[in-house]
Amino acid sequence: MKISQTAFGCSTARNRLQAEASANRTALDKDLATTKKDHAKLVEAIIAGVPAEQVKDRSIELDAAHTEIEAKLAPEAAPSPIRIHPKMADLP
Repeated sequence: MKISQTAFGCSTARNRLQAEASANRTALDKDLATTKKDHAKLVEAIIAGVPAEQVKDRSIELDAAHTEIEAKLAPEAAPSPIRIHPKMADLP
């Protein structure tokens, strides 16, 4: 097996793993933004006169979801934007 074939396999695997990590973080960031937006809507509803008892359960659900998403995001560093070109080993 040539070094270039090994390098191709390693770069392909690394790039795939980086893409998966990036997609996971993007999904979590999107979920967090949605949760914050939904919570803000509940606050606006309370300000507009909707009784707090009517939105209490949903507010508790959103708080729990917010905490859970932040806990998932905390240990996960932002994925590296660096991708390795598969043909890099073929360069002179």
